[in-house]
Amino acid sequence: MTAQLTVKGEMFFKILSAAAMVLIILFFGGNRWGTPNEHDNYAVYRNNKEKGSNLMALSQDGLANANANSATLRIGIIGAMKSEVEELKRAAKVKEPFVCGGREFFVGELDGVEVIIAECGIGKVNAALCASVMTVKCGVSHIINTGVAGSLNNALNIGDIVVSVDAVQHDYDVSYIGFRKGEIPFTGKYAFEADSVMRKIALETAKEILPDVGVIEGRIASGDQFIASKAQKTKIVNDFSADCAEMEGAAIAQVAYLSQTPFVILRAISDKADESAQMSFEEFQRQAAKKSARLVEEMVPKLKNIDTNK
Repeated sequence: MTAQLTVKGEMFFKILSAAAMVLIILFFGGNRWGTPNEHDNYAVYRNNKEKGSNLMALSQDGLANANANSATLRIGIIGAMKSEVEELKRAAKVKEPFVCGGREFFVGELDGVEVIIAECGIGKVNAALCASVMTVKCGVSHIINTGVAGSLNNALNIGDIVVSVDAVQHDYDVSYIGFRKGEIPFTGKYAFEADSVMRKIALETAKEILPDVGVIEGRIASGDQFIASKAQKTKIVNDFSADCAEMEGAAIAQVAYLSQTPFVILRAISDKADESAQMSFEEFQRQAAKKSARLVEEMVPKLKNIDTNK
């Protein structure tokens, strides 16, 4: 039986490695991810240069080599939906975007801090793609994932804020070949920990600007499912002891871990993740998203003193 599990494990690892290699080749294999005509990377770079912009050079070469400048504070801000990033884009006075991987990336500043803002789309693959572009192409020094979530913690009410301690993937399950639920095979990683300094700044800022809102640090559970039943909710709580459920955070956290990029996930509660979730989400998600975005806007300037060389 042990030998059979070992063979299965090795086969799984080979398949996983092959898939990863294909993605790496696709990702780094030239300029095909950029849009060649409208809003292409080089056009944005040229436009910024002609205007004397002091923002990062957005040519393909400039993006590819951006990680080399580790001393630059450059914050990547990712939200899944328009409502989660539109206020931030206005505040950052962004211009025309550059396009990579079919997603638009907007460069701007919040109180003198350079930010790159993107609406990644819903789900873990979209989130991982966006985070990969942020880290590999744009060379961000830190990532903030902003958005809404369903409450798994009975103490959390609609509008309350969760600052991530860590993030897990509740729909990731290879326990049949000997791994813990949520564990990434052959890595020993089950949960991805948020940066302690970013967590502290986010928590203090939230309590300062949202004094009437409940704010906690907690575990984010991500999966490609909209949680809308007590049975689903109970299962995730029992398996992962998570405080809220959403669809992107842990994927971004895993990319940040692999690229050694400090991150934090901020979630405003939009629903109770039970049978009332659909009605609550439709009614409250925009209001909740604005709270999370406001928290990002207020905390970014406080990141100026972070040592980006760590």
